[in-house]
Amino acid sequence: MLSGLLPEWKPEPGHTTVWRASDESRTAISDAPVHDAFPSYIQRRHFNDALQSSSEHGQHRSSFAVLSFEIDEAYDAALLETVFTEHLRRHGTYHTWVWETDNGYHGRTIHPHDITLTRIVDSDDSIDIRDVITAELPDITDWDMFLFAATGTENARQDAPEPRFRVIFAVDHFYTDGMSLGIIMYELLTSYRRLLRGEDVDLPDVESYAEYCAAEARHTNELHLESDDVRSWISFIENASWQLPSFPLPLGLDPYIRAKGTSTILTEFATADECENFNATCKRYGANTNSGIMALAGIIHHAATDNPVFSMLTPVSTRLTRAQILSVGWYTRLVPVQYKLDNAAPNFQSTITAAHTAVQESKKLIHTPLHHVAKLLAPLAPEAVPTGFAAPMISYLDTRSMPGNDLVSRNNMTVHGSVDDSREVFLWVNRTREGMDLNFIHPDTTTARKSVAIYAETFCNLFHHIAQGEDTTTPLTALLADLRRYSPHAPNQLEPALIHHP
Repeated sequence: MLSGLLPEWKPEPGHTTVWRASDESRTAISDAPVHDAFPSYIQRRHFNDALQSSSEHGQHRSSFAVLSFEIDEAYDAALLETVFTEHLRRHGTYHTWVWETDNGYHGRTIHPHDITLTRIVDSDDSIDIRDVITAELPDITDWDMFLFAATGTENARQDAPEPRFRVIFAVDHFYTDGMSLGIIMYELLTSYRRLLRGEDVDLPDVESYAEYCAAEARHTNELHLESDDVRSWISFIENASWQLPSFPLPLGLDPYIRAKGTSTILTEFATADECENFNATCKRYGANTNSGIMALAGIIHHAATDNPVFSMLTPVSTRLTRAQILSVGWYTRLVPVQYKLDNAAPNFQSTITAAHTAVQESKKLIHTPLHHVAKLLAPLAPEAVPTGFAAPMISYLDTRSMPGNDLVSRNNMTVHGSVDDSREVFLWVNRTREGMDLNFIHPDTTTARKSVAIYAETFCNLFHHIAQGEDTTTPLTALLADLRRYSPHAPNQLEPALIHHP
């Protein structure tokens, strides 16, 4: 699966059609009554970040994603428009137009059957779909922050011997988490093929997104500083010296200063066989690949900082019920992973044991968002989790477990994101049928690019060392030498003890 930032995407030219919400739909939601709204905490963060940023065109836009994939069927524009429309009607995340007031969040909700689309581009010219998306995708103050497109449709006429065209869906991240993009591809592709054959679409029921967000709001309203989940989050922050984690190598930025973001991508740095070997080693110690990734990150962090306490945020899926499995929205929350490496030169065996325990413990906080804990902490320790905080994140995703995972490679699925300002490093480790990819998003500074390159090289060397069956019970000093020489952090820090609030 190809991924990266929008400027790195090289869409093929061809006949292009673009759809957006119709004027009738925009009028319908504008006329809907105002009501209290309960966007998820991550959606609130996206909303506030967007309001604080401004593009060169004066827009307030949170980050957006562009999903694309191929369909090897004849092109039927009317049928495809029906599929797009039914997708929007099916998922409640698209139905409410949200804004913030002094009295909380309010919104207007459109009736699903009032959602219709209109074509805004239908051209044989070689237009750049990236320019269309950038120019036409509405900003965070609007409702219809989504666009659909089909390109290369001249290659998918009814009489074409091998028809193939590309579907594109651009959507503001306010509406969807990353896992949703795989669900969306599966749903659009399945629906189109079934309708083309004259079959019923017959997709499983999905959850009411409004009810999901309302349940989160009810849960967080009951939390206080003495709640078990909140105390666990406070322990995590306290063990990290009363601050959130940070990337262990320099980024060339002053505190609280952002730079334009960029990406560093290592596609298939490991083969499918190497992934299996790595996972087998992890399983030998009662763990799995996810915990193995966290173990490697902890070893790198220790080598770069001489701090034996590793702290990291990682996203976990909250799709826990049958109705949530194919639901689109923000069914993801950040949870804290924290553990102590047990000696001055840690080995993989001891580290993965500690990492796996920490990963399992982190899942207990799946229902309690950090953003709400920050709100509770603000009166007592405002600097611990400052407003608009930035912290690194490591995400491991086995795409083979996604709905329609076999379609990812077969239909050439790609995901590209907007270029946003950045002051931290986010790492996505994606396992596919072909192997494993590393995807870093980080500040576009000379220092950050060098730091990420050294981090990535060290990560890959450690991964291959474990995957090739090398000794896991001895220190990995030789593989960490370049990282240690580069790191500016002073050695010989005092060794802290982890704090656990009862």
